[in-house]
Amino acid sequence: MIAGSGGNKRRSIASSCSSVTGDSIKGDNGSSVFTGVGASSAEGIDGVSAGRAAAIAALTRIICSKRTSEKLPNQQLANFLSTIHDALIEKDRLVLCSLFFYGQNLFRLGLTGVEAILPHYLFALDIILIESAKLRLHPSIPEVEMRRACLRALSSVVCWPTTFGMSKIPQLPESSNLKSSASTYLQLRSRIYKTLVFSLRNETDPVNLHLTL
Repeated sequence: MIAGSGGNKRRSIASSCSSVTGDSIKGDNGSSVFTGVGASSAEGIDGVSAGRAAAIAALTRIICSKRTSEKLPNQQLANFLSTIHDALIEKDRLVLCSLFFYGQNLFRLGLTGVEAILPHYLFALDIILIESAKLRLHPSIPEVEMRRACLRALSSVVCWPTTFGMSKIPQLPESSNLKSSASTYLQLRSRIYKTLVFSLRNETDPVNLHLTL
């Protein structure tokens, strides 16, 4: 009885994720890019990952849709950045796809303290861009659209290493020793170059290739 209930709950969460990050996804021309991956695909997604991906998608859409000079309360902003930081560190592919697809403009909003997650953001972005060249990581986001979202996100910070140079990046104690960490902006230049070179060598979509150039 318990197992059956868990199965239904998992399907429900997966379906929720698909509805949040699937049917509502819009392409460049305003049309839906949901390719109609069936319910069987959604059911195959781990329920926890699907639920977290749906939550991240909703959260980033709310934050990134801000169009005024209104500032988020410090506590809310801290909670948001902490949630994004945890997602970047854990590297759950489904969650990361939702984050990068809906959070393309995260570094264009001028959020206080957002630079602290930049090294981990670029590290995770590189993973998603590379893996999206080989397989579909999210049931509702085509590989080409996923790579395009990553490239647009990268374009928002591509000049930061040159602009801020040897300035120190704020370090979060719990992630200061991780491979994805960097102490200065200039250290991120090689990581960005690596991602762009990979895209130049492997990208087949003309729009994505234009973004890379």
